[in-house]
Amino acid sequence: MRIKHKVWVNTADDTSMEDLHYGPAEAKRLVQTDAYDQWGGGSFNIPVSSNEDLDLGDVDNVKGIYLQSDSEVTVTINGSDTPLQLRKANTSTGSVAKLFIEGDITSVNVANASTDTAALGHIHIWGSSS
Repeated sequence: MRIKHKVWVNTADDTSMEDLHYGPAEAKRLVQTDAYDQWGGGSFNIPVSSNEDLDLGDVDNVKGIYLQSDSEVTVTINGSDTPLQLRKANTSTGSVAKLFIEGDITSVNVANASTDTAALGHIHIWGSSS
């Protein structure tokens, strides 16, 4: 199985992105690995003022996740005492809150603090059977 991802983060002082503080070369943005043999994922719908442990499916050793939500949610990884607050970059229609991480992951809990809107989103995971 092959996994590819490209995280492209650039920061600059100007909106024309000419005075870059950070911006890796194109060749360094694409990551490709054939080291894993399992993947999984699915969508979630977390009711108002609720939380849910997301199903990691049949992936025995999760090594990475991509999570996206249409709402600002908190995510707790591996039972941590400190959840991560995900924020949308802006309030425009279609804006989403995102989390991408590579590491050893044993659990993912998503909490929706909203009192009027369900949190809709999806998670994609990858890892190995050994």
